[in-house]
Amino acid sequence: MNSPLLELIFLSEKRKDLLLFLNEGPKLISEIKIQLDVGPVAILPQIKKLRENSLILKTGDIYSLSPLGIAVAGRMQAMTNVLKVFENKYDYWANHSVECIPSPLQKRIGELAKCTFSEPPDRTRLFEPHREFVENLMESKK
Repeated sequence: MNSPLLELIFLSEKRKDLLLFLNEGPKLISEIKIQLDVGPVAILPQIKKLRENSLILKTGDIYSLSPLGIAVAGRMQAMTNVLKVFENKYDYWANHSVECIPSPLQKRIGELAKCTFSEPPDRTRLFEPHREFVENLMESKK
């Protein structure tokens, strides 16, 4: 499957990041350079490509997403979040049964993008209650 639009967006980290940043709202070039930590030589050609493909509009000194850009960038964030979840612990996800996760939760898996991953230190004691929780429970009055 040859998709020029998909390649345009995802083969350049700068273009992908720019679309996601502009998804938050219109920005000045100075804001774009600061947020993406790039100089004008690096970002202006990327902006030009996105403008040529009708994803970005320029009004005066302000860059914003076009209606097409809004439709694309709105879905990009969800996809990049899902990819972040799986990339962070790829070995774990590759070796565990994802299909056992209920469908409504599978659709929301991208929400885990900012979460940390932890495993119990001792798998032989996996089903024992947490020691600190039990101590606090015994001390509670209600």
